[in-house]
Amino acid sequence: MAGIDSRMRAVAELPERPAHGVSWPIYGWLFHMEIAGQGGLFSNNGNGRTGRSTRLFIDSPEMLNYVRWWQGMHDSGYYHYTGEPRDYFAAMEAFARREVAFVVTIIAVGQLMGDMAAEAGFELVVGHLPRYNELSSPGGPVGGQSFFLTAGLPKEKEDGALAFLQHQLNPQHAVARMYDRRCR
Repeated sequence: MAGIDSRMRAVAELPERPAHGVSWPIYGWLFHMEIAGQGGLFSNNGNGRTGRSTRLFIDSPEMLNYVRWWQGMHDSGYYHYTGEPRDYFAAMEAFARREVAFVVTIIAVGQLMGDMAAEAGFELVVGHLPRYNELSSPGGPVGGQSFFLTAGLPKEKEDGALAFLQHQLNPQHAVARMYDRRCR
């Protein structure tokens, strides 16, 4: 198993260190990134590219590598779990309170993070994700909340799917999903 991220060790050695090195929400795209970074697949049929996916590989060696590494980060006190899956805001708030040295979040809240850092009196710097290993990289993070409309649908289904996508992509609805904790 890969070792603890060197940045976490460096934080642990600081004289006035925060309680934890990093926090991030339990969110699917992090798993996707790490599985891809290890050259693994998340589902059968080439992640659904060569046929419909019918099985997720939640027990793959790549998934288990990542989960064991993450568990080790938590057991060592480097990773701070907020107590709620998908809880970007509690992780960001712990960062603003200086309880964690790093926070992993989404670019959609970049301005909010900058404002939180300024209010807390420190400079916000963007960096790389803590990773299971640095041997390979899947590239940049996936662009979340992407929707695609399948070509060749019957007109009635296409119209319904398009209406659904327009509803989901409406800026007011996107903001409500991001900022209203009741939506999670």
